[in-house]
Amino acid sequence: MPRYSIGFVSTATSSGASIATIEAPTRNLYVVEIGVFCNAATASGVSLFRNTASGEANNAASSAGQAFNPADVAGTGLIGTAWSTAPTITAASRIRRGQLPATIGAGLIWTFPSPMLIRNGTKTDYLVLWNESGSTNSVLNGYVTWDE
Repeated sequence: MPRYSIGFVSTATSSGASIATIEAPTRNLYVVEIGVFCNAATASGVSLFRNTASGEANNAASSAGQAFNPADVAGTGLIGTAWSTAPTITAASRIRRGQLPATIGAGLIWTFPSPMLIRNGTKTDYLVLWNESGSTNSVLNGYVTWDE
């Protein structure tokens, strides 16, 4: 199964808002790793959720993954950092939660020994990185790695 990855830069999101979404528009994605790192000296809370209502990514702000092997077919997974309709979540759909200190370059890496499935075209399967810090997060540099 081909492996893909994409790096992204978020905006400085307010508390209770989406940082990024990981979407599978045409093929199933099997997420194996997610990393995020502070771009500014701002403490930042980051949680990983399944969305409960579909958001609509602004396609101009979405990026497709790049294949580790250039001979593989083009990736279809998308990372969104802006939405015409933001995704929604509930505390019951939280998968992971982390807190980054107010240190440039501080980060966290979540690995999944059993990959996290995102079913294609199923908008309530998307993974959402969410700001739960109670204040505005740092701009975050991040990446997601998955198989398709």
